Amino acid sequence: MSRLSEHAEKIIETVETYAGTSAIVASWRRCLRVHGLDPDQATPPAADREAWHQACRREAMLIEVACPALDQLYAMLNPGDCAVFLTDRTGMALDLRTSRACDVWQREPKDWLGAAYSEEKLGTTGIGMCLADQRVVVVRGDQHFMTRYVNRVWIAAPLFGPSGSLVGSISFNQDIALHDQRVDSFFAMTLANFARRIEAELFARAFPQTRLVLASPQGRSPEALLAVDHDDRVIGATRAARRLLSLDDDALAEAPNLDELFNATAGRRVDVLADAERRTILRALSRVGGNLSAAARLVGISRSTLYRKLAAYEIGVPMAPPRPRPSA
Repeated sequence: MSRLSEHAEKIIETVETYAGTSAIVASWRRCLRVHGLDPDQATPPAADREAWHQACRREAMLIEVACPALDQLYAMLNPGDCAVFLTDRTGMALDLRTSRACDVWQREPKDWLGAAYSEEKLGTTGIGMCLADQRVVVVRGDQHFMTRYVNRVWIAAPLFGPSGSLVGSISFNQDIALHDQRVDSFFAMTLANFARRIEAELFARAFPQTRLVLASPQGRSPEALLAVDHDDRVIGATRAARRLLSLDDDALAEAPNLDELFNATAGRRVDVLADAERRTILRALSRVGGNLSAAARLVGISRSTLYRKLAAYEIGVPMAPPRPRPSA
């Protein structure tokens, strides 16, 4: 039996003796006791090309939307020694930006696609932890489960789809010597921003015939979005909006009225939102000369909804100018 590496011995000893609540140690414990992984694993995760093709067809929208973010993130980093990943919710690599030089397994980049980077397959990594814990994570050096990754830094952010469920992750790993620990929080925040942009675009594409409304007071959570139809019914909500307003699939299936929803959630509808909507309606009425049907179309709501908002905001309906009398 081959001798365990120093890193593997440290992991085993820590799992057996540590009684704290470290997320890293909790992941190590799952890797050893639940997934049965070996820290000194000598072979890379196998790529399943057929499964990858199927996943690409299934997640075509996610790949398309995430592509610009992958390009931008890769350009921000050191292209000679970094790997930027997009995975599905199982940890399968769907797309990536990388060079062969940074692969700890010395594979060609094409062999990465279709490989699983989940905690079940590769242990404690940025991808594995962010999918397991559903949060942005930074895994540095010997925090990794696999010995081969102790010289890498891996930062990852989960991606949530239009229904609020986990759909994948975006991440990058880099040589630890090129990545100052003092900027970890900056890169984690940057990656989280990329993730939120991807989620917002996925949400907008999922509800193309609606208008998007911020659900958070004073815009403090720009990722908290509601999809509202022409009748002012809420038919979709991002994960952040669901949490903020205590919404679930059953509540959204009833398509609650936007005004009633805000009123029912402890006055979350703020004056800023109401004032902005009031000014939008006034501008629309001004542009179309008071024509209610045209104003409703311009704002993107039904005529009956416009009437209700006119009453709520105490906006007087402009009177049409009197027609000139025909000359005698």
